[in-house]
Amino acid sequence: MKKTKKQELHRLMEVYGKVVNSLASLDHPTPKLIIDTWPSTRQKFFEMLESKATGMTPSVLVGGLKQGLLEMPQVFGGMPVDLEKKAVESYLSVINEELPEFFAQMDADLQVILGRGRIRSEKEFYLVRLMLDQAEKDGQTVIIEQLMGLISPYESR
Repeated sequence: MKKTKKQELHRLMEVYGKVVNSLASLDHPTPKLIIDTWPSTRQKFFEMLESKATGMTPSVLVGGLKQGLLEMPQVFGGMPVDLEKKAVESYLSVINEELPEFFAQMDADLQVILGRGRIRSEKEFYLVRLMLDQAEKDGQTVIIEQLMGLISPYESR
């Protein structure tokens, strides 16, 4: 049975909460800020959804949450390398466990980008960057080289 956008929104909010909670053991201002602001951010999402004045729909919020999940590892970039690695590992662990279809769709999208041979948008850049983080975690040197070959030209534009 296909989920409604409202069900998908609630599921993504739940997963976000688990990602946020997974960062609690990291002693750095970045995860602490994410942890401290999540309750109010979550509340604002629901308030926007309930308010007719914002014109916000579950579909729009789902898109925003998916993009946020895609970009989250970039937020960890300013942390010391050892803490960044732990944050990315925590993030990947939660996503792999709680939302495995997220990466399945990402893999399909990545294959399109690889087939084309270039990144066309910021959204694609974040996808490739996330998949690079995953490949580095898994020690997949061949895919790491392919992904770096996509990222470098995009960043140098």
